[in-house]
Amino acid sequence: MPVKKEIIEYYREVDFSIWEKSVNMCFDKLKKLKTDKAKTPWALKMYANYLQLIEIFCINIWIITEGELYKNLFINNSNLRKKIENTFLNKKTRNAQGVDFVTYFLESWVFGIQEKETINNLDKKRRTYESLLREALNDHLKDYDLLNAYKHGFRTKSRGANSVSIKKEGSDNPPFLIGNYNTKIIYLSKKSKTVYECSLAFNWERVSQKYFFLLNMLENTQKVLLADNGKIKLNTLYPLDNKEFNKHYGAFRINTPLH
Repeated sequence: MPVKKEIIEYYREVDFSIWEKSVNMCFDKLKKLKTDKAKTPWALKMYANYLQLIEIFCINIWIITEGELYKNLFINNSNLRKKIENTFLNKKTRNAQGVDFVTYFLESWVFGIQEKETINNLDKKRRTYESLLREALNDHLKDYDLLNAYKHGFRTKSRGANSVSIKKEGSDNPPFLIGNYNTKIIYLSKKSKTVYECSLAFNWERVSQKYFFLLNMLENTQKVLLADNGKIKLNTLYPLDNKEFNKHYGAFRINTPLH
């Protein structure tokens, strides 16, 4: 299916580098600053930007793969979340060739060149990209209201390093450690008529990893779209040490009703 001219022209002007600059600023601050108090606003900013980038990612991928500019560009938040579940996360949703959307997207756009044998470690890269993509999309579905709390002010608080443990009530056994995290965000959310205090603990290094992979997928998709059958060079990412790469994996969430 040929891509509409208006979409081609639109993406000739799109510059995703502003998002790279944004996360690099947060990342540099988090690495250089010494105290939790100094780091916490930058960790909060990074996570809010990360959630916003996921929305931007989805909208732009749908525009390009569906050939529908304004329908997707102005999608509301509720429909955006439903569409994430129905396209990216529902493996039962398949195209005419029987391929689920994530597989189609990676093969046709992120690694969208005919000479796929020139991409080093392609199979391992596919698995890494798919895993991080699904992880990021699930983060958005769980934490989307944090972005609203951040944008509307005074509904978020950021804390430093913390650990999460659980213990069976009445037991003499020591608590069981669930995980250690370098950031905790507390925000208010309202569902139906109930206000909740929501706590999210995570490691900002893991957020930056997913952020850079999302950006890379967007940039490669744009390159393939604008290639016009010419030669293109796709940049791809690959962790050299999986154990080191995954040591910051994980997050912990708990919601407490307040009112």
